[in-house]
Amino acid sequence: VSTVNIDENGPANKSGKTVPYTVPPGFQRDRDVNTVNNVALNEQSMSLCVDGLRDGDSRAVFKNTVFDFLNYKNLKMFIHTETDDANTRSGDISSFVRIGTDQTDNYYEVETRGLTITPKGKSSYLDTEVWPAENEIDIPFDALRAAKLQRDKAQVALTTPYLVDSVVGNNGQLYRIRVVGRPDLSAVMSLMIGVRNPKTPDELPKSFCIWVDELRSNGFDQTAGNAAVGKLGIKLADFANVTLNASYKGYGFGGVQSKISERSRETSYAY
Repeated sequence: VSTVNIDENGPANKSGKTVPYTVPPGFQRDRDVNTVNNVALNEQSMSLCVDGLRDGDSRAVFKNTVFDFLNYKNLKMFIHTETDDANTRSGDISSFVRIGTDQTDNYYEVETRGLTITPKGKSSYLDTEVWPAENEIDIPFDALRAAKLQRDKAQVALTTPYLVDSVVGNNGQLYRIRVVGRPDLSAVMSLMIGVRNPKTPDELPKSFCIWVDELRSNGFDQTAGNAAVGKLGIKLADFANVTLNASYKGYGFGGVQSKISERSRETSYAY
C-alpha cells in the first residue's frame, strides 16, 4: 500500500516502462491562493499492489470513519490498473468497495466486473487512458437498498452474503452487489477498498497494481417537504376554554439554514 502523485510519478518523471500519473478526467489540481504564483498543489491517489494473489482470494485496506449517505444519490470512484504479469489480462481481476457498520457482519459491497489494464510503454497518455471509464465505480445508493430488500424477500440468512450478480450503474457498466447483515447508510462507520482475483478455470495467481482516487458520494436527494402548525382556541361562555394544537412535518422538510443531512426523514403528526 502506497501513494502515487503528480510530483513524483507525473509525466515529468515518466520512464519508458511506466504509466505517468494524471489527474482523473473532469478534475483540476487545487491551487494555493496564498502564494504569489498560485502554485498547483500535489495531487495523489492510493496505490494497492498484490504479488501472486491466489485464485479466489482478495486483499484490501480499510478506514474507520463516520458518514451519513442517506440523503445522497450515488457512490463513485476512479480506478486505474496496470501490471507486468503476462498471466494477468483485462477482465481477469476486479476491485471492490465495502461500506457499512463493520466489514464482517453488516456491509454493502460493490464489485467491478473485471478491470481494464492500461498498457505500459506509450510515449503519452490521455487522462481517459490512465483512468478508463469502464473501470469507474458509479452506482446509485438505491441499487444497494434494492439488493437488501431483494435479500429480505428471498428470506436469506443475514449472515450469508447475498449476491446480485448484474446491476447496471449510472454509466451503463455492470457491477456485483453483496449484502451481509443489516447495513445502514445513515451510520457508515467503516470503508474498505480492495482487489480480488475471481475464481477462474485456469486457477492462476495474479500480480497487478491499482490506483484509486476520489471515492465520493454524488448528488443530493432534493425531495421537497412541507410542514404546518395549527392552533384553535374555543371559549364556552364563562365555564370552559378549549384549546387544540396540531402539527405536521413531511419528509424532506428543513429550514433555510438546514443541511441536507438535517432535513426530516419521516412524516410525522402531533396533536
